[in-house]
Amino acid sequence: MSATRPPAPPGALRPWRPPVADPGHRGPPPEATPVDPAALVMEATLDPPEAQALFRALERAGLAPRVRAPEPRFAGLAWYGRLARVRGVSARVTVDGRTSSPARVPVAEGAIREPRPEAVAMDLRIVRPPAPGREGAPEETRTVAADLAFAGAPGPWAGAARALVTADSDLTPETLAGLLRAAFFRPAGAADGWKAQRARFDEEALRAARLALSSEDEARRHAIAEALACELLWLFPTDRQVDVTVCGGRVSVAFGPAPA
Repeated sequence: MSATRPPAPPGALRPWRPPVADPGHRGPPPEATPVDPAALVMEATLDPPEAQALFRALERAGLAPRVRAPEPRFAGLAWYGRLARVRGVSARVTVDGRTSSPARVPVAEGAIREPRPEAVAMDLRIVRPPAPGREGAPEETRTVAADLAFAGAPGPWAGAARALVTADSDLTPETLAGLLRAAFFRPAGAADGWKAQRARFDEEALRAARLALSSEDEARRHAIAEALACELLWLFPTDRQVDVTVCGGRVSVAFGPAPA
């Protein structure tokens, strides 16, 4: 008796979901649903940072439901063979009129946050099945507008991640922090354990997200306040106001009146 074959057309595939950086905390895959001829099978191998940024772009463009996870069991079935494949993805970021990959975007000297790009685009290399009677699979590039690109490698610290968010993005700090966790949090074999590392990462990620989405002045004010709170607050008297003034490289400190 021959082995049982997968179901024939219309067929069903799972929606594609981006991988997360933490291999031990991946959710269950979505249920398979019927596909239509316009579906795209994601065959590109993507790291979590680029995959998470791509999925957000696909969701914003309304294309996420069309992108499906590959299913090797269906190899050889006609309906599966007729679907186009995504074989490669690359991100382009435009800052100050110059376009480059996310990793090559420079940070201006003295800047305390990432630059806000004018534009981010995801280029999908799509391979379609050859037409009847013709050899070779035709390729095309489909560009999807995005508002976010990531650079950096996963690890236990959010400080290693770079989030490049367009100036017109509607991302909130909380949403961006969640994306940073999914894209970059990968615990190390440290003694403090997974929960402690995750809590520390989430705290750093939210701080980094607020910084990335603020103006340059706001970012600088936040950085100064945080530095004072972390390094110098213990010096301040707790029973009166302290005014710190910096002008021309000189620092002056004034205390308010002591309580009666």
